[in-house]
Amino acid sequence: MARIANPGAPVIVESVSMNYCTNIIDWGGVNPDFWLEASTLNSYNWNVDSASIQMMPDEFLPMRYHVCMFKNEV
Repeated sequence: MARIANPGAPVIVESVSMNYCTNIIDWGGVNPDFWLEASTLNSYNWNVDSASIQMMPDEFLPMRYHVCMFKNEV
């Protein structure tokens, strides 16, 4: 989603699961620190502003969270 978003647009990932080692009853995802590390290193060519990353806990599923980040303008 980050690759196809317009510059300056928000990229929102909802209901992200923790990794399988942390939560074995879910199907597996990534820990919250993954997003900052991946955006800082630009490992996946997302071109998102790492300072814009915000996380919010999921209200219904306690071992999940949401992520919001903004694509860089340039």
